[in-house]
Parts: sequence; structure tokens; C-alpha cells
Amino acid sequence: MATTGAAAWQKYYQGKGNVSTTVRTAGYAFDPEGKPTGIMLTIGTPVVVLASKEYDSKPLIEVKNGTQTKKFRFKFADLTKPGNKASAAASLKPQAFNVVDVDLTLPSYKTRVKQRIESREDLTGELRSYLSLLIDYWGGNDGAKTKLAKLYPQIKDKIPINDINKDFGEVIGPLACIKHSVLSKANIKVTASSKIYIPSRPNEPLLDYKIDDYAISAKSGKTTNTVKGSDILMLLEKPRNSKVLQKYNDTDEYKILKILTENNVLEGPIAALTLLLGTDKFNKFVEENTYLKSKKDKYTRNELMYESEKALQVESKNGSLNFTKIFADAIRGNVVYVKFELDNTGKGSFETTVADDLEKADSGKRPYLRSKNGYTRKADKMGIQI
Repeated sequence: MATTGAAAWQKYYQGKGNVSTTVRTAGYAFDPEGKPTGIMLTIGTPVVVLASKEYDSKPLIEVKNGTQTKKFRFKFADLTKPGNKASAAASLKPQAFNVVDVDLTLPSYKTRVKQRIESREDLTGELRSYLSLLIDYWGGNDGAKTKLAKLYPQIKDKIPINDINKDFGEVIGPLACIKHSVLSKANIKVTASSKIYIPSRPNEPLLDYKIDDYAISAKSGKTTNTVKGSDILMLLEKPRNSKVLQKYNDTDEYKILKILTENNVLEGPIAALTLLLGTDKFNKFVEENTYLKSKKDKYTRNELMYESEKALQVESKNGSLNFTKIFADAIRGNVVYVKFELDNTGKGSFETTVADDLEKADSGKRPYLRSKNGYTRKADKMGIQI
């Protein structure tokens, strides 16, 4: 069980003087008197929690910005616990580079990111140099390609390659879209005057960044973030998609997305599998299920939910449920997936996935329902993974 509030303060801060940590969840800072400042501290921002004699839900902190150090109050719950691996890890997400919740032109975006890279003391010298060169190259400076090719072999064992692929790829993605025609496959035209927008929430549904009005979702590795049924239905139910929606109203895929959306985490999968199988076959599934049988009729609702989720996942991967067409039609013209991955050149490369790509994919790579729960965990609704 997580340690929170006063107990966490006693464990990690009491009697230890000033303690360095980082921001775990982006949030607004307050002045030392507790009044709102309108200043947002982003994920990964290094802070020093000042010593106090008792727990405070908004402790006094110090934040260094260049040569200046300012005091604020900040929600204790939004700070990373000192000593955690995360408290020492330098966030490379866009939210850590002073570019959120504002429309920026390409030059302004580049300037903000590079200034933030240089001011961050939690980044090593090698990493600062490398990230700056990535910004230069993908921002239109082709001469940086040679420098990257020279630097990368020297430092590749010292830099967080996975975090660069997963997180910093989102930072350079907008630059690549504008200067390297990454979106041409999606028939999206952007120009040097296009505006870049990064949401402050790092888990905004179906949106990691926008170029003008086009939503871009960044892929990590071979998969995307799980897309909840509510987000898919939201896209399908847009007025301009009324004819598209009619294609799916009577399909199991649409009905299951509705059930998962309209029911809670525990009941949704059970109701969805009942719909798919029918009541009699569902009852037979429960009677013959190896795990549930092993519980001798004393299984919990949570365990039944998880077995139902697993069955739905299998059916959507290889069985009668096929979410390819409904998901492709939902994202068509609405969302483009962009993936960044480093390679031996040091500059990396981008790969774009659009709706047509999903429909042409091998059968083993079709969108499927993914569970994030377990026999004792019911934290998240099922969603579509590609």
C-alpha cells in the first residue's frame, strides 16, 4: 500500500533538513502565503522541500530557474518521494520543457526547449548536448546530422535511450512534422507558420501534441497507449461521422465498446462477454473455466471480471471480434500515430501510422481489447491497443 500524507512526510522528510526531489504530477504553485500564482511546475522539475517541524499538505519549496531561486508552496501529493528511482530520473517528456498549454511557432518552440535543456541541472552534459543536437536537426538544421553521427557512438551507453524514444520523441515530433514532412503520408499539409500545441496532461486521450488542428498520438515501441471505448465512441459520434456510425450500430464491436464505457470497471467486461456469448454460453464458460473451477465456487466478482477480460482479449486478437474497421474509421481524419526510434545514425527516424495502415496490417497485428487489471486489481477499463 502506498505511503501518503503525514505518514509519507514522517518517513521521507521528518528530521532530514532540506530534501531534494522532483515534481511527480504537474500542478500550479502557490506563493509562500498560499495564494495561487498561476505558475505551473511540470513533471520532472527539480525542487527542494524546505525543512519543517510538522506535515503540511502544501509544503514550502525552492525552485531554481537559471541563477534565481524562488520559494513556492506546492501540493505534497504531487511530489515524488525522495529515494524513489523516479526522483533521480530526469523527465524527458514535453511537459518538462516549458512548452505546455500554449500555441507556439516553430522558432519559439525550438527556443523554449533549448533554453530549458541548458538550464536543467538534472541532465548530464552529454545528454544536454545530444538533446540540443536532436532539436537542431529535426528543427531544420541539416548540418547537425554529422555532429549527431559523431557524438552518438561516444555516449550511447551513457544516455537513456528508451526514455529518448518514448518521451523525447514527443518533443521533437512537432519539429519533424513541420520540417521533415512526417505527416505527408496522412495527406496533412503543414507549413513553417503552423502552430505547435502540447497539452499539460501527459496522458491526454489520443493527443500527445497538435500541429494546427491535427491531433498526433505518439507511439512507444511497437504499441500505442490504450484507447478507451469512450474516446473511440466520441470520435465516431462526431456529426460528420453520422453515416460511418450507422455501419456499426448493430455490430458486437460497437455494442461492446458501449457496454465497457457505460458500466464500471468490474461489471463492464462481464456484461460484454455475456453479450458476445449469450447467457447460456456465458454460464457454460463460467462453469468450465479452469481458474474459476479451482476456486470451488468461492471466486470473487473481481476474479470473474478478469477471466471475462482475458476471454474478450483473446476473442479480439484472434477470434470473432475484430475492431480493425471500427477503430480505423474512428481515427480516420482525426488522429495520426507517429513513432520515433533512435538508430545508428544518432538522429533516429519517424514512422507514421494512419487508418489505412491498420486496415492493411497482417491479421496478427489487428487492434484488440487489452486488459490492465488482475485477479485482485480493478483499476482501469479495457481499451483498444494497436
